[in-house]
Amino acid sequence: MLNSTEKRMPDGVDRLVDSRVYRATYVTDWGEESAPSDVSVLVNVDQNDTVTISIPAPPAGRNITKWRLYRSNTGTASAAYQFVAEYDIGTLSVTDSKKGEQLGDVLKTEGWFEPPAGLAGLVAVPNGIMAGFVGNTVCFSDPYHPYAWPIEFQVTLPYPVVGLGVIGQGVLALTRGGVYLLTGADSSQMTAQEIDSGQACVNPRTIVSMDAGVIFATPDGLCFCEGTSVRLLTEQHITREDWRALGLSDPAAFAVEHEGCYFIFSATGCWVFDLASNQLMNVGVIATAAWTDKVTDTLCAAVGNRIHGLFIGAGKRTGKWRSKLATLPAQAPLAWITVASNFEAGPVTVRWFGDGVLRYTATFTSIEPQRLPPGRWLEHQVEVESQSRVTLVFLASSTRELQAV
Repeated sequence: MLNSTEKRMPDGVDRLVDSRVYRATYVTDWGEESAPSDVSVLVNVDQNDTVTISIPAPPAGRNITKWRLYRSNTGTASAAYQFVAEYDIGTLSVTDSKKGEQLGDVLKTEGWFEPPAGLAGLVAVPNGIMAGFVGNTVCFSDPYHPYAWPIEFQVTLPYPVVGLGVIGQGVLALTRGGVYLLTGADSSQMTAQEIDSGQACVNPRTIVSMDAGVIFATPDGLCFCEGTSVRLLTEQHITREDWRALGLSDPAAFAVEHEGCYFIFSATGCWVFDLASNQLMNVGVIATAAWTDKVTDTLCAAVGNRIHGLFIGAGKRTGKWRSKLATLPAQAPLAWITVASNFEAGPVTVRWFGDGVLRYTATFTSIEPQRLPPGRWLEHQVEVESQSRVTLVFLASSTRELQAV
């Protein structure tokens, strides 16, 4: 509470009475200015009078080094609190003798409260805005003042928020009941739009903001939001049951982005989704943390008690890929198999499954086709393993079909 006292002019002097009140703010060693104090008692003084102002000592542990004094000033059109002076925090009692025309800038920290208790999911939004959430409320900071969180900048959603992502100039709020896009010209004008998706985020650590949108894990698979639509990325790659078995709802699971690919780590390993090629892959890495070093353009991961740069060696890793299940109209034999590859890093191994059983394993060092064993099968699947780049695996039922490749 501010205390103010006035020192009056001698009797017999004409006085122009000014009714005024005072407010004060604290300032940290970083120049962060607090919300203003309560209003002082009203004092009536002449413009030539002096007023003594006293403030309480600031709270400890906040690195507060200065304080600023403001006073009410009424003009012909409006009234405002204007800057009087700045003082060292060691001086808690000062005298104001300034005239109205000598006052400075208008107080701008009205409503600049501290971050709400329990604020989580902090993300940086364009235009200098920070966003976070508490429960089902999304909170925004004042632009370029990440320590100031006005209550009027909060948006309440119907469901508890799991985490936040950033799309363009907006914030994507992923809740336990749906997806909401919050947009506005600035923090004070944010409005929420529900995106029809039927998906809920299962783990805030799987939320990754990329150039084109936001990827996050749901009970059905990986989802990608690119503005006002949400699509399931992994629908054609993995079943719902196999996806849930990966344990990505475990709080220890997390995801990062590198070179346009989404890497998601869990106790079962690392899965990679390449947005450009629309492919889902598995990498034999189990890590407890990961991040992208932009300076060296390296994906780094904490494995055990060491930090490793991933995929930076000169040699190539062995990759394994399995096709989707292909079902023929009727049981039919297949006669030939061949691959298209440069074989620059070694041979290519192809495993052929018929009706769910491994029927043949072929090792290729050239594009020369190989004969398949006899038999008629309804369902067919191939698995490719190699360090070399493979662009085609072709199975033919006759020599004529093979010649047409």
